[in-house]
Amino acid sequence: MNRTKTASDVRAARDLVREPKMKTLIIDDDAVNVALLEAMLLDNGYTHIKSITDPRLALETCNTFKPDLILLDWLMPHLDGSAILRSLRASSSEVYLPVVVLTADTTNETKHYALHIGATDFLLKPFDQVEVLLRIRNLLEAVRTDRTRATHYTVASSLAASSDLLHTSSKILEAIASSGEWSFGAMWLHDKAAGSLRCLTTWHPNCQNGEKFDILLRSTKLRKEQGLPGRAWASKKPIWVADITGDPNFPHAGAAAQLGLRGGLAFPLRLEEAVNGVIELFSNGEVAQPDEDLLQMIEALGIQIGLFIERRRMEQELQRQKESAEAANAAKDRFLAMLSHELRTPLTPVLMWASGTVQQPDLRRDLQEGLKMVCRNVELEARLIDDMLDLTRITRGKLNLELKAANVHEILQHAIEIVRSDIQARHISLSVALEASNRQLLADPARMQQVFWNLLRNACKFTPEKGAISIRSYNPTPEMITVEIRDSGIGIEPQHLKKIFDAFEQVDSRQEGLGLGLAIAKAIIELHGGTIHVCSEDLGRGATFAINLRVPRVDNLNEGIKLSGGVGAEWAPEFSGAELFLITTTPDQ
Repeated sequence: MNRTKTASDVRAARDLVREPKMKTLIIDDDAVNVALLEAMLLDNGYTHIKSITDPRLALETCNTFKPDLILLDWLMPHLDGSAILRSLRASSSEVYLPVVVLTADTTNETKHYALHIGATDFLLKPFDQVEVLLRIRNLLEAVRTDRTRATHYTVASSLAASSDLLHTSSKILEAIASSGEWSFGAMWLHDKAAGSLRCLTTWHPNCQNGEKFDILLRSTKLRKEQGLPGRAWASKKPIWVADITGDPNFPHAGAAAQLGLRGGLAFPLRLEEAVNGVIELFSNGEVAQPDEDLLQMIEALGIQIGLFIERRRMEQELQRQKESAEAANAAKDRFLAMLSHELRTPLTPVLMWASGTVQQPDLRRDLQEGLKMVCRNVELEARLIDDMLDLTRITRGKLNLELKAANVHEILQHAIEIVRSDIQARHISLSVALEASNRQLLADPARMQQVFWNLLRNACKFTPEKGAISIRSYNPTPEMITVEIRDSGIGIEPQHLKKIFDAFEQVDSRQEGLGLGLAIAKAIIELHGGTIHVCSEDLGRGATFAINLRVPRVDNLNEGIKLSGGVGAEWAPEFSGAELFLITTTPDQ
């Protein structure tokens, strides 16, 4: 050993050492060298040291002692340093284990060979004390950093791959406990309803009879200030006890003593000021005050896990709210379906009687006009109820489409004829330019006519007298057909354009109706695989509705297809040549 260094040099080296509580294994056949290295390390705060002078015991000692750093002599009898180094690297796990070669050989050949087979660093004999301490400090710092990084990575990857804490908690406890000499770990969660901590899971692979302690912890509920977890919960800071068996505020001191557990550490899993849980760790030896690195690591892990717990709680709460809303919507849909059916049922005989009576030639004029008014209002009421029924079918995915080959222009003409009398009564100019050459669709004609009629009825309703409505069709591409319905009416404000197709949305609340027509039209078009959109420059500038539909190839136009819920849904059977019986419990029908 080179002892020419001054006392100030040694003190400077000692000041640089952070007194890491990590294990160093010395493998050297020279007892004098071993004694000198041990004395130097002990004098500078390295207390976890083991030395062997028989190199044949190297691998066995590594497996039992599990060192964080190895100081390996290069030239030894029976088994030299190169053989030990090759065996270590061949059998080592993913844990970073630095090996420092001790040698008096300064040739490059020896250095290159040692580095090639896995050496981390060199220390030349005779040793420079300051150099030895600095190199050991740096290597152990690297080991600590690597393990901290590995712990963070394991915890982060475990949380990212898991949907709940229960399935990944054991792996998290293992990752944290493996970073130190911990024999038993437990994770506690904050039960907000009960106002206490309950044990979620434990980790104890090498602790004999750990199952009994596990059962004991799982059956325990801790309030603030109770036990290590309760104190960490209350203080929101890490709590450690050197010997839990003598701690008056440790509920299971006797059981812990039977297992040989002594030291205890607990730290909160928190998000800002809210503590969502606590992790508790036990060792077989006493626990000294944690150093700054350990405190920083467990604080970061506590925040990371606490954030995961809070996020999962929020997701579960959102899921419960979603299920509650879906149940409420389903109940509303069922109510609307039942209500619509019950409202429409009594209208049918009224409309049939009024429609038949109004045709009698000898009917007085005032009665005839009155019955026409009855018919108009009953038909309006029936349309409103039909809209409610359609909306219910759409929201429940039960709107049926009977697809067949259909001519868009013929469907448009039928819709125009329905509203022609209203257009003429308001003296509205109607122009029709059906220019599309590819106009055959695979569609439900009745539903498509419902869409066109709805758009034309709205155009007529919102266009003032002597206004104008234009209808145009064209093929922007051979595979598409576009139908535009333009009016010179009141127009739509920009803020209403995005929600014009929402159910119960009305541009003008003074107009009749429930605001369902456009929502139903959009759903029908989308079930056909098409799109519908609207544009309007502003109020008083009119509006243009454009429908885009795909024109299938001729060999894809199949007749008689009935789909439930839309294109691509399950097949629904058709009935042809069957007799229809109407069964009702209402005497008036």
